[in-house]
Amino acid sequence: MMNRIIRKIKNYIKFIIKSFLYYSLKHEFSLVFYKTLLIIKKQQLYIFKLLSKKKSFTQDVIENNIDYKITSAFELIITQLEGGGVQSVVDMTIKLNPSTLYIVIFLKDEFTCVIKKYFNDEVVNVSNAASSEIALKNFINQKSCKKITIHHLLKSYLPEMINVLKTQNSLQVPIYTHLHDFFYICPTIFLMNNKSKFCNLDAPEKCHKCSIIQAAMSPFLNFRQDIHPLKFVNIQAWRDSAKILFEISSKIIAYSQTTVDLYKKAFVFSDNKIEISDALFSFSKHFVKLPEDYNSFKTDTLNIAMIGTWHYIKGSNIFCEMQKIIDNNQTLYKNVNLHFIGKGFYEIGSKIKNLGPYNSNNFAQIIHSNSISVCIIPSILSETFSIATQDCLEVGIPVVTFGVGAMKERLQNNPNALVINEISNESVSKLSDIEMAKITLDRILNFAAKKRN
Repeated sequence: MMNRIIRKIKNYIKFIIKSFLYYSLKHEFSLVFYKTLLIIKKQQLYIFKLLSKKKSFTQDVIENNIDYKITSAFELIITQLEGGGVQSVVDMTIKLNPSTLYIVIFLKDEFTCVIKKYFNDEVVNVSNAASSEIALKNFINQKSCKKITIHHLLKSYLPEMINVLKTQNSLQVPIYTHLHDFFYICPTIFLMNNKSKFCNLDAPEKCHKCSIIQAAMSPFLNFRQDIHPLKFVNIQAWRDSAKILFEISSKIIAYSQTTVDLYKKAFVFSDNKIEISDALFSFSKHFVKLPEDYNSFKTDTLNIAMIGTWHYIKGSNIFCEMQKIIDNNQTLYKNVNLHFIGKGFYEIGSKIKNLGPYNSNNFAQIIHSNSISVCIIPSILSETFSIATQDCLEVGIPVVTFGVGAMKERLQNNPNALVINEISNESVSKLSDIEMAKITLDRILNFAAKKRN
């Protein structure tokens, strides 16, 4: 317990210093002092709660009486609590294997986790643990544990979790590690550098400096400094921890060759460990399809819909620049309208029409009722798969993507898709949002003209 407390206090001191420096760059000293006091007060409360815990971290700290002693064969899954695409994969795995008993550790933060037991695609037990590492140790040391699947270690203290997997797996339970993003290469997860550009690992010698800048200028990136670069500013130390995980893994599962290629820039893999999975292709199989006679280019009006999550790394800034170009060039783009289908839209006052989130039942109806011509996923990061892209293909609507990441790999030869290769892994960091918006609009207009002919 003392090691955890010391670690938390050290993080607390680092955080206060970084916060003070951050505010001093932007505000007068009086405000800096006030903000720093608020942060100190909040962090002191957290430390006080930590010190006042009655249960020792060396004891069994599982609440709600979850039984560690599981006699039936089970598979252990470790993942994050946040949801998203990773959660979709976990849900699908459980759904497709109803006769398998699953124990899922959902990592909440540096210490705690939620533990759920699944059978017949139903949750049969939910508990909370004050130590993810102790929970993991107790489960993997049972003969009934047949497989360990790691979907994500985000929110945990990475070195300790990996150390438990390495030192406590006495029964040599096979470990399958999934590469959903680039978390093991860089704790910023998406390989976005300190200039908010996709780095493509073109200059590995700059990684350390980049992480230091992000840590210094973003003290509120995450209060838990062990997760993002606020603590792990030594990128090599971070990758050394991940390297151990890959060494003890029986299989390393990726969802595209592009993902593997990027990981190979940072790690040396044994090729017989790597598996390119096509499991995510089944995600959209149950989508309601568009009518066979639906013609998305039957009129001169071009309705372009961005699909997915409204975030700058997903291309929202570029999409907004596209709207500005349309507004300023009504002669050329008078018949072009922009829409958004997905989650997180917040562009107040924009002419972009928000059509709301979609699901397997209403996606085709949203497209049909709004006469959507083409869908676009303008991500500026290297997607490891892109479920949204697969949704578009399954429903039967033409889809546009950049030549970045897995989307280029999957769509390059698809007649119902447009891959804008001018925006690639190599060029995306060099082009401005305005330049990418102009390229995108022009290429979509040409694509539509060819489809009409």
